[in-house]
Order: sequence, then structure tokens, then C-alpha cells
Amino acid sequence: MHLDVMSGADEAAKELNALLNGLIILNSNSGEPWICEAFHSALNTMSRKMGLRKFVDCLHKRWLTDTCVVLPAVHLCNTLSMRRTGFTTLLHAIMVNDYRNGHELRKISRTIFANSARFMIDYFRSNYHAVLPGSENAKRSRKDIPIASANVSASSMTSSSPQANTVQSLKYRFPLVTSENGEEYEMNPLIEELIDPIFHYLSLLIDGTASRPEFVLFHHALSTLGYIFQGLNPQRMHQLSLQLRQSIVDNAKQPLDRAILLESIELMINKWKDNEQDEDVRHFYAKFKTQYDSCASWHNIG
Repeated sequence: MHLDVMSGADEAAKELNALLNGLIILNSNSGEPWICEAFHSALNTMSRKMGLRKFVDCLHKRWLTDTCVVLPAVHLCNTLSMRRTGFTTLLHAIMVNDYRNGHELRKISRTIFANSARFMIDYFRSNYHAVLPGSENAKRSRKDIPIASANVSASSMTSSSPQANTVQSLKYRFPLVTSENGEEYEMNPLIEELIDPIFHYLSLLIDGTASRPEFVLFHHALSTLGYIFQGLNPQRMHQLSLQLRQSIVDNAKQPLDRAILLESIELMINKWKDNEQDEDVRHFYAKFKTQYDSCASWHNIG
């Protein structure tokens, strides 16, 4: 009986891996039809053979160890969050636990650490603008937000160890989501609680020990989330920009590393509007684009 159970679990894990491998191949064509079909298959596999916790544990191991799985796993989790009660809370606990153990993960493997950061960053990016069902009751205006709530200590970005602190449910300046018709709603509190960990991840990605894959991930995060985080906490973004400048001076040893970080500074200067860069500036970075794209593709970032 025990052997039958173990065999069934192993078979289910193999099916999940096969699904994820398919998602990796299809990731460049992430249209709604194939996503729904793939997710449907995952749900059937999970409910028949694995159970929610087992499924999430297997998925978690894959996105930590295989960079190519991170983005498909985010898509999968987004759909499961809508279909399975309790999934979002479970996923949130896993992301927070990885964050708290970030220093240990980084010692074990820079790839595992970067993948844990990448998953949280991309999950936040894909869920930040989502309006929760029934959130009409949470509608509010900006004038209702106390000015004091904007005062967030920048020093927490460089705290010595994330696992020494619980994740802070910080009240940011404008923790609001704008719907398609322009109405504003309070942010999903589980998404809001990822803001502080992501700020800390960004700091670690350009610290004195950071490597090129971490620089590339930092550039990816800043180019996709920078404008959001600038609005949430300008003071903390200013502190991050100072750290970025220091990292260019102290840590970027190769021309490509410096180009990646310098372009991140350019994004800040241009208020995240890369299409407003001067032509000669764009030409300057174009010299490094082939190398940068190759590095980003190698690490499945972009």
C-alpha cells in the first residue's frame, strides 16, 4: 500500500514536470488559450494525485532550481489563485519564507537566490493592478491617506538580515490600485506585503557581492517595476539610486556590468520612459545590447 502511494506521488510529480516543460516551450507565446488549457491539465493532475500542498511544494522546487520555470510558474499560480481556495495564502507564505531565508539561499546557490527573488518580482508585477472581487467596498480616495503613512524608513532596505525581522505590513504613500475605468481601490494586502521584501531584494542584487546575473535581474526589475515603486516610496527609491551609483563605482568590474547598471540609472533619470532618451544615448547602449540580450536570454530574464 505504501509503495503504491509513493509510486502515485512520483508519477504525479513526473506529470507536473512534463507540464512545466511544455509551459517553458510555449512561454514566448503566452496567449490566453494555451495557458487555460495547460492550467486545466495541472489542476486535474493536482486534484487527482497530489493535493494542494504537495503540488505547490513540487512547483516551488522547480522554480527555485530552474530559471526557465519561474515565469511559467507565475502564470500557473495566477490561475490557481482564482480557482483554489487558500492557494494565494499558501503561495504567499512560501515566498515570504524564501525571503526570510534569503541569506542562506544565497550562500547555497546564487541561482536559487536569484530565482526566489525573480519569482516574487514577477508575481508582484502580474498581480499589482488586479482588483479583488468585492473590493468596491474598499474604494477610497488619495485624500483619505494620512501624510504620516508616507514616512517609511529607508534604513530597512539595508538591514543586516531579512530573516531577523518579520515582513512589515508597511503603509505606503499610495497603496491603491487603479481599475480599467479609473476608479481606485485598496491594494490586496498580500500583494502590499511583498513591497518591503522586493525593496530589500533590489538592494541585495547590487550589493558588494553581486554577480552579473544579479545585475541583469536588477535591471529587469527596475525596468518593469521601477515606476510603480517610485510612486510607492520615492525616498526609498532615492536611497536605492545612491546605492546603484556606488555599485557602479565599486562592484561593476566589466564594461557589460557597468552598462547594465548605467542604463538602470538612465531609466531613473528619464522617469522610466526609455523612449524619451536622446538618440545618442540610445546609440551608446545599443553597442552593448547584443551582449546584454544574450546574458538576459541565458538567464531567462526579460
